[in-house]
Amino acid sequence: MRTSHGCGRNTRWSRSATVLCHPLVGELTLHGEGIALPDAPSCCGIDLFAAEPGSASEQALWRLRTEHC
Repeated sequence: MRTSHGCGRNTRWSRSATVLCHPLVGELTLHGEGIALPDAPSCCGIDLFAAEPGSASEQALWRLRTEHC
C-alpha cells in the first residue's frame, strides 16, 4: 500500500518498516508491530511503531517530542 504523505514522496509500508516524510523533521523510518486486543474481533488491534535505537529517525522523534510538546 502506498499513500502520499508530504515531502513529495510516498509512504512505503511493509511488514518490517514504514518510511514517511514528516513536515518538520523529514524522513522517518519506523518499525511496526500489530498487537491483538483481548476479546476483540481479529480485525481489531493496536499498531505500535518505533525508530531503531541510535538512528537518525530516533533523534528526529526526540526533537519532535522536546520541541513541540
